[in-house]
Amino acid sequence: MLISLIASPITAAAADEDTGVMTAGATTLEISTDEAFLWDSTTDQKTLAGINPEWYQENITAAGIQSISIKIPASTETIRKDFGGVYTGYNGYSSAGQELRPVNITCDQVFVDFSAATNLKTIGLQAFFQVSGLKIGTFNFFLFYGHCPKEETCVIADGAAIGPEMNRLYNQVKVKSNVKLYLPESFEWIILQSGIVDEKEIRTILLEPEQYIDSKDYFSWEQYFAKLLIRCTENTYLQYRKSKLNETYLHEKNKKMILESIKGIKF
Repeated sequence: MLISLIASPITAAAADEDTGVMTAGATTLEISTDEAFLWDSTTDQKTLAGINPEWYQENITAAGIQSISIKIPASTETIRKDFGGVYTGYNGYSSAGQELRPVNITCDQVFVDFSAATNLKTIGLQAFFQVSGLKIGTFNFFLFYGHCPKEETCVIADGAAIGPEMNRLYNQVKVKSNVKLYLPESFEWIILQSGIVDEKEIRTILLEPEQYIDSKDYFSWEQYFAKLLIRCTENTYLQYRKSKLNETYLHEKNKKMILESIKGIKF
């Protein structure tokens, strides 16, 4: 089993249990009510397909809401690969059994809260694809370890974000020998070390990054690698921007180079 996650801070707020809609400040709404979600099946609520377009229209679009927080339901085992993104190509089923096409989320800010998702096993690789203003909440690794299955499991997460918990994670891994962690420095670092951008400067820096990254100038190595990738691809077909992924990186040849550069994992 492969779990692919991005761990980064999420804005907290208090939920209204009666409506499943939460106000944070005056404009952020939490999506947590059953009526808001679509599922892949009418018989269970294990594969989350998307957001109900009728509920979204009434509660988000018509209300002029531009900041939402999606609380992934506790029963969710899989988030479908087209969840919320531009490629919402398959229908889902509401809690009332109605078949609907999931909505493409278009808010300015989208927070995703995994705090209740203790049964989550898989997140589709293109879930939330090109959703603007996306901020993925920190996945609760320690709840996951308490409920993880017995098969071989690989968790991929942002190493910079999970760094403060590394000692605790290490102790958990010693107990759960079937769980392996892959914690790269950042997504940009993966691209740089894959060789897609074939620059001698990049290869030299990656050999000894500590010789080039000054903490006075960069809060984290992630910031440095992002700036390096942006600079080295500027005005080329590989031009990189954090706000929107260049689709060139999704071409089969480039995807293969990226995945094959990740050692110790067979995709």
